[in-house]
Amino acid sequence: MREYLKFSILKGANKWAAVYFIVLLVFPFLYLSFGAEFKHGNLDVEHDFIKLRGEINKLVENGVSKATKHGSNATNVDTLAVTTNPVITAGSLEYIVLITRPDSSGASQYFNINCSIPFNAWVLRGEHNSHFMTCGISEGQSFGGFRKPNVSNEVFPPVYFGQADTEKLSKYFKAISGDASLLGFKDNFFRMTYFSVVTITTLGYGDITPINSVARFLVALESVLGIVIMGLFLSSIATRAKVRDRV
Repeated sequence: MREYLKFSILKGANKWAAVYFIVLLVFPFLYLSFGAEFKHGNLDVEHDFIKLRGEINKLVENGVSKATKHGSNATNVDTLAVTTNPVITAGSLEYIVLITRPDSSGASQYFNINCSIPFNAWVLRGEHNSHFMTCGISEGQSFGGFRKPNVSNEVFPPVYFGQADTEKLSKYFKAISGDASLLGFKDNFFRMTYFSVVTITTLGYGDITPINSVARFLVALESVLGIVIMGLFLSSIATRAKVRDRV
């Protein structure tokens, strides 16, 4: 009799454990299939995108180098370097590039060049094969005899990027925006499986967050199901154990 009760307890617990794992594996498909949208907060600091960030920084530096050598404010630049990670402002990537140039006595002068790379929907969808960047100096600075006005940032001629560079910029903009659509189905499925585990166990790390109503509904549903199923799992064990003790 005791062996039968022991088997019965395990059978009941195993049933709810199986349901728990089925729910855990079904929800990644639901997240990917029903228009749920998420922001992946750490996407731009992952290994592949750290490498891409270095390439974009070099692209911006080369663009500034070209910009400062053309137009009415053309000048020779000794060194230049991106000093900060880009900031997304009103649909554009904003960079600050530190440059040095010699003055009339040969001493080095330092300038902050503000660079802006705007992104429209058609660029992100890959519907255009070129893009551009505008550059200007910080407020109150004089560069090549030119003092920046308060109304415009376009001190130098725009720098245009080719198709390959535009694709890199678009990919990086999506990464820094937390948009995982640039990844394939396999990568996104593993991400959503990880997110499903974090959600059903109610850990909630916050590195992936829902950003539309469908996503929020599915996340809430999975959280509630996880709590309910775990409760039924524990209840099954407790109930069977009470029956066994009575026998």
